[in-house]
Amino acid sequence: MYTQTHNRPISLVIAVLVFVTITSLACSLSGIGIHGTTPIVDVTITEDELNKPSEHGSLHTEFHLDGPCRHLLDRVTSVELHDGFVRFIGIKHLEDGSIADGTLDLRLGAENDILQMEIIAVDVPNFDLSAPCITEFNQEAEQEMRELVSDPEAQVLFKEVKVEEGVLRMKVQVNLDVETK
Repeated sequence: MYTQTHNRPISLVIAVLVFVTITSLACSLSGIGIHGTTPIVDVTITEDELNKPSEHGSLHTEFHLDGPCRHLLDRVTSVELHDGFVRFIGIKHLEDGSIADGTLDLRLGAENDILQMEIIAVDVPNFDLSAPCITEFNQEAEQEMRELVSDPEAQVLFKEVKVEEGVLRMKVQVNLDVETK
């Protein structure tokens, strides 16, 4: 039995990042029109914050894979931040009814203002890096990130993205073309 997941493979990760950035900007710039370039916002997320329980559950419980990799991990149980990549640790329900542990490593970075992400390692039964879903995920992620940079109403530019042991650091610029009241 598979759990219900979101429709886009990486949309939730981007939505969280964009939400944090826009909220930070809205708090400091409310009541004025925002046009053109906005300040670069430093965002730091620690591994503890990703795994810390809250009233809505840990942030990692909101990470779901869908699209081509929807059957890769059925549930993410924790997230680890390592030099250059994020490791998602979870469980996989196998066809024989048993449950297996699994991991997925996602490289994160920024190049030419575009968030770069790629699945670089998989340790899940019946999957490896040559699986068609991994190739398709990496291609879809690249396309979605290019679209995020080209959005005419809310362009998101990733100036810097660094994953280090225990911490994710980003410098994000959101260019908005909206009026606020």
